[in-house]
Amino acid sequence: ASPAALQGGQQSIDANPIGAGPYTLESWSRQDVIKLTRNENYYDAPLPHLDKLEIRSIIDADQRYNTLTSGGADLALEGVWSNMTKANDAGLQNAVLPLGGGTTMVLNTTKAPFDDVRARKAFTIALDRDALNNAVYNGAAKLPETLFDESSPFYQDIPLAE
Repeated sequence: ASPAALQGGQQSIDANPIGAGPYTLESWSRQDVIKLTRNENYYDAPLPHLDKLEIRSIIDADQRYNTLTSGGADLALEGVWSNMTKANDAGLQNAVLPLGGGTTMVLNTTKAPFDDVRARKAFTIALDRDALNNAVYNGAAKLPETLFDESSPFYQDIPLAE
């Protein structure tokens, strides 16, 4: 962002966002809808291909599924596996996409108990990654073997410690 934009502080940036992406912000209603319009000055013409995008935040999984199947949305990002199964059974095209980092768990190492490396090691050993995968991703997630995925510029082929 420009120095002038930064001088206005966070409130100014929130009210008047600045960017050079494929879309410009038409309107934004927190936790509801974001309306985007094609940026005619986008450097990578003829992209973007769509003139407008409307992104809705629908927290409730059943409402999200019903909005999609009733024609109220063209696309849904879904994390509830039962909805993926229902969509598949209904003949909707769907795909499981890699998360590019997945779910992250960060421990506060400045406070007890995780300020003690022994507690962090014990937690790591006690964490049942397979059970977590089954509970959150219906067993479909690829469990990490390294800190960074192979697609990351930070990837190194160093296995995580057992």
